[in-house]
Amino acid sequence: MFRRTLWAAALIAATSVSAQAGTADDIALWVDVDLTAYLVNMTAANISFDGYQIVSENNDLDVDGWYSISDRVEQGRTQELMAELGAGALGFGEMSPTSAQISEANISGVGVLKAGAKFSIGKPFSSCPDTGGFAFFFKVGGIAHHDGNSSGAGVACPEPSTWLLAVLGVIGMATLRRRSRARVR
Repeated sequence: MFRRTLWAAALIAATSVSAQAGTADDIALWVDVDLTAYLVNMTAANISFDGYQIVSENNDLDVDGWYSISDRVEQGRTQELMAELGAGALGFGEMSPTSAQISEANISGVGVLKAGAKFSIGKPFSSCPDTGGFAFFFKVGGIAHHDGNSSGAGVACPEPSTWLLAVLGVIGMATLRRRSRARVR
């Protein structure tokens, strides 16, 4: 019984930690608990795109942690890149990244993010991003589209209060279990 209670508490905590802050109509930015960021196709159709941009009001972007599409080309990882985003992705280039904005654009073609696919762009945040302090845009035909989410993206980084509630819940369940065993004896 105690193990089932712990598993239930762990499941509740994991669900609350990994819940996405919002969804997008097209391409969204997902930031995982370990700060790995992904471009995610939220639709059931392939999406051609020729750029993306992340803007931070708090200057908390980490240019060194960012793993751009053009970085992969420079490293000779073209076969892997073409398998994920198509041959058109080889034309992407970085657009003067700073701690306030990172972006890539493609003037000679488009990348294709397959239906339901996600593509890692490394760890472009120096800390868990404040959902109100940054925005994500993707570009189709050179026109920027906001991801449809007022906070800018999906963020899975747990807030300290989430962890505190999960820990208190487990402690409370363990205490109840111990009391119920004491009454049985």
